[in-house]
Amino acid sequence: MALHELGHALAAKKNGVKLKEYAIGFPPRIRSFKAKTDKVLPKGTKISIGAIPLGGFVRLQGEHDSDSKKAIMVQQAFWGKNADFICRCCYELASCFLWFLQF
Repeated sequence: MALHELGHALAAKKNGVKLKEYAIGFPPRIRSFKAKTDKVLPKGTKISIGAIPLGGFVRLQGEHDSDSKKAIMVQQAFWGKNADFICRCCYELASCFLWFLQF
């Protein structure tokens, strides 16, 4: 799950969308801290570990709020908005295919 969510985060970073939070597990939060370097996640991104280990999420600026700041999700070009969706579809198809090959 961590790698899956990291894929969403890296697609957002590549397209210039500000990443507000990268979380593994759902709230309530057990621990959270901020990224200190730009090596993987953008500096200042809140990294959280949730108490309910059933998934994870990334929170992008402008995805579900009315921020008018630069580089929000709605200001991205077609490929910038949909790269995440397209990658997710390819990932799910590949996962299903590999899972099917095991049986």
